[in-house]
Amino acid sequence: MLQNIRDNSKGIVSKILVSLIAFTFVIWGAESLFSISSDNSAPAQVNGEEISLQELLQTSELQRRQILSNNPDLDPVTLDQQAIQASALQQLIDQRIMLQYTQSNNLVLSDAAIDQMIVQSKDFQVEGVFDRNLFESLLRNFGLTPTTYRQQLKRGNIIDQTRLAFAGTAFTLDNNADEAARLDGQTRNIATITLPLSAQMQAVSVNQEEIDSYYAINKQRFMQPESVNISYVTLNKSDFYDQVNITDEDLQKAYLDAQQLTLEQSNTEAEASHVLFLVNDEQTQDQAMGLAQVAYDQLKKGEAFVDVAKQYSQDQSTALDGGYIGLLAKGEFGDLFDEVLFDLQPGSYSAPVATEFGVQILYAHAQDTADLPTFEDQKEALSLSLKQLGAESLFVGASEEMADIAFSSPDLFEVAQILGLTVQESDFFGREGGEDVASYDRVVTAAFSDEVLLQGNNSSVLELASDKLIVIRLKQYNEASQQPIADVVDTITEQIVSQKASEMLDKKANAYVDKLKSGAGMASVSSSEMLNLEQFDDISRSATVVNRLIVQSAFRLPSPVSEASYGTVQNYNGDVTIIQLQSVTDAKPEEQASQQRLALVDALTRLQGQSDVSLLENSLSAKAIIETF
Repeated sequence: MLQNIRDNSKGIVSKILVSLIAFTFVIWGAESLFSISSDNSAPAQVNGEEISLQELLQTSELQRRQILSNNPDLDPVTLDQQAIQASALQQLIDQRIMLQYTQSNNLVLSDAAIDQMIVQSKDFQVEGVFDRNLFESLLRNFGLTPTTYRQQLKRGNIIDQTRLAFAGTAFTLDNNADEAARLDGQTRNIATITLPLSAQMQAVSVNQEEIDSYYAINKQRFMQPESVNISYVTLNKSDFYDQVNITDEDLQKAYLDAQQLTLEQSNTEAEASHVLFLVNDEQTQDQAMGLAQVAYDQLKKGEAFVDVAKQYSQDQSTALDGGYIGLLAKGEFGDLFDEVLFDLQPGSYSAPVATEFGVQILYAHAQDTADLPTFEDQKEALSLSLKQLGAESLFVGASEEMADIAFSSPDLFEVAQILGLTVQESDFFGREGGEDVASYDRVVTAAFSDEVLLQGNNSSVLELASDKLIVIRLKQYNEASQQPIADVVDTITEQIVSQKASEMLDKKANAYVDKLKSGAGMASVSSSEMLNLEQFDDISRSATVVNRLIVQSAFRLPSPVSEASYGTVQNYNGDVTIIQLQSVTDAKPEEQASQQRLALVDALTRLQGQSDVSLLENSLSAKAIIETF
């Protein structure tokens, strides 16, 4: 079976297979399965610069993983891949616009600075020390290599630093800070009386004439929406696993192919250690070279590289490990670094050389093919990979056949018969969706499309997930219809009662406010209706002892001059609260603690800076020539 796949694939499948298997051998692994694509067309251009399909797919996958990571209970099947890709594409466009701006202004970030960020990141540390195994593991979890990660980190930090630099030009005037301090620290004294909606509803009556009138005026509210139910067939990749037969010959060939690829990669990858002497404000290059020469002399005397690195290296992150850097790909640390490292014979070290990282002595580890996993160790993983590949091939072939049959067939029975599927039927659902397959937006959209609803055709093949496809067909359509008044009389009654009670409550509250403005006291008004009177002194904008809506309304009222100010607010439960604003006390900027002052000025400045950055980005976007394909 697999031989047929290989013959028909013209080498493409074999390459994919080898890449998949090699991942288990090579520490750094492949970028992602997304990197293998037959269509490399660019989805967008920004000012003539292409955004590659691989970039889009990688960014989409990262966004998908982040969503799932932040929402552990979320079913991956429910994710809208098209929406994720649209978001990822916009992110890449915005990023590319800012990167072009940084380049035009000659803003750069050195590779050494990026390496320092990685080493100092707590995400990659164990007990405060950089841990390469942890670093590698985390990157693999996100389908990244060190090279890709460093590129993304560099781009992100260049953009972030540009934004920070631009925002850093913002400032706050003293008088603006004083006014903000007075308002921010302001307190108010209020009294409240709350009129409950529930009590008012008990006093409301509804007659049949009102019900009939409400029904006649609001008939559109009581329509039974149109609905459909559908027939459908689903195709699952998992159904093909049992159809894939893996022979020992297949496993042996896959193992040998993977081994060969691993050995070939030794030309572009090297396992390295180093002894590093820093060049900085405290140590010149000549001084670093002098120290390196001392270490080099120790190596020539026969001292082990590990011991020399531990004793002399100024790279604290690797010194304790004998200078071990790890498995490196060409291009990861620059041309000069590569020139020295990849010219070394396995098991040898270089003379001191000045690189962009300082003065280094590099060591190329010997290639030990004996450490490669044995066939028996890899047999189970190989079998699974081959099963997956074979199932994927069968699934793709069946999906193409499914599309052809569904297009030409007058029903779903031929599709089901040829592909060995079962025709199923959904419950009725409207344009808002429903349960099971009707919970997918693309299924609902297809069900109400002209092709399915009006023309009576099978739908095209719809992707529910990367491993699940569906074709649907209209079973029955129910037009929208008017619900009989008898079926909705209770709902109408509740709505009328609530509406009338709310209107009466507003009128009553306004009447009480008029009395209060005429000189009546809050106590007398509250006692007349046996309402609860509450006093709240020195409440701030962030007060939690009072309903949030009441606090917001109290701070919108004008400051009282000679008499109190009054207002009303409807609470979330429909109750209406009368607010009496008695007094306002502004904060005194001169009494503000120095730390508070600094925090306020910082907040105002950051807000202004954010506004300035937004204006910059909007301006750049407006000027950019953006093409999407």
